[in-house]
Amino acid sequence: RAGLRFITCHEAFASAYSDGTAVRVTTDPERTQAEFARCSAADCEGWRSLVAIYRRIAPHVLPFTNMPLPSGAAAFHALRMAAGLRGAMLDLRHVIFGSSGQLVDRFFRTDAAKGAVLPWGFHQDFGPAVKGGAAFAFVAALSAHMKGLVVAQGGADAIVSALRRLIEDGGGTIRTATQATEVLVEGGRAVGVRTSTGDVLSASRAVIANVTPPLLFGQLLPAHSVPDRVRKRAMAFRYGPGVFMVHLALSRPLAWKAGDDLHRFMYVHLNGKPDEIAGTYAQCTTGLLPSRPVIVVSQPTHADPSRAWAGCAAMRLQVRAVPAIIAGDAAGTIRGRGWADIKDAFADRIIGQLEEHAPGARDVILARHVMSPEDFERENSNLIGGDCVSGSHHLDQNYLRRPFPGWTRYRTPVERLFMIGASTWPGGGVNAASGYLVAQDLLGQASKKAPQRGIER
Repeated sequence: RAGLRFITCHEAFASAYSDGTAVRVTTDPERTQAEFARCSAADCEGWRSLVAIYRRIAPHVLPFTNMPLPSGAAAFHALRMAAGLRGAMLDLRHVIFGSSGQLVDRFFRTDAAKGAVLPWGFHQDFGPAVKGGAAFAFVAALSAHMKGLVVAQGGADAIVSALRRLIEDGGGTIRTATQATEVLVEGGRAVGVRTSTGDVLSASRAVIANVTPPLLFGQLLPAHSVPDRVRKRAMAFRYGPGVFMVHLALSRPLAWKAGDDLHRFMYVHLNGKPDEIAGTYAQCTTGLLPSRPVIVVSQPTHADPSRAWAGCAAMRLQVRAVPAIIAGDAAGTIRGRGWADIKDAFADRIIGQLEEHAPGARDVILARHVMSPEDFERENSNLIGGDCVSGSHHLDQNYLRRPFPGWTRYRTPVERLFMIGASTWPGGGVNAASGYLVAQDLLGQASKKAPQRGIER
């Protein structure tokens, strides 16, 4: 619809290691089992067990991501889930409350096998020992195996353009390069938004804010409109680590040491064994530039050739966890404390470590564009400190506590003001669930107010 087409990549993800080996995960069960069998027979059996658990519990758990928490629908579904998962509730508990490190230790014996699944928890802000990290690692890795990884043909901008067409075709108006400076409140109700140009946009039904709690409650709302206790909770919302990105245009796909086929995989994780991820997390959380950070290599061109010229390739190198404020360099080789001063040197480090796995990588780079945490926040004021998922997803700020206790159903103390986005349940990801749920809420209100037609009394 609206000219948007999605492409599924069946070579989903892999982890490459310094010894020239890799563990690959595809949508083919036999191929994937063979990859884990090369690690050890126990690892192959562990992977099969993990898949079986996913098949058992995912149909019961994943629907919660499309329900407000708490809600009657969620409570009813929880009762049905408890009845349907008899004998598997312990597995569910391990997945929801365990750490990603505990998850891989439970099912795998070798670091190579563990390193195939563990990096997925780090796509959020979960170090291997952080409780709650098992859930994202489990769901992300296993869903990619079951269904592949899906991208929009032409790049993420194709999604934005399609959404714009849908809105405008429906009579809506989009304003870009316009800063919202205040949510207007009258009589305890949100009635509109003031912009940096002085314009006032009136709201006939609701104001929906896709911003993080400190921005909404600390900057956009008048101080008198919210109780102090709520404002304090909102201002205590905790952000996660920053993200660092290097976009590359390549004259050809990389030649990976682990095998020529690796360029077909959508994601390749580097430096992803348990000790490596634990080291990156410890360095980042103490303000240090990681010496050997976890690198997520994104290779969309094989699945979507439209993203590059014939024979060329587009690539993205993502370091998920870097400090927003730099206290030093764990390797002791990069001087400077400001991202503007050191981002190119840090990008060189990342590319150098990529080249350990893909010799000659530097020689095929046609152009690069580097984005530091400061750059991300400058582009999008929601990304405080470069946190690309709008707030930590640790257990104290997730599920029934997202964004903070007492206000998890998208409503706010201001009537007709709703908060959506990654700071709300179900958190970060390209799912649009919070906006969808608010839309259903508003449509439900409208239907209750609408006159009943065609009914004779």
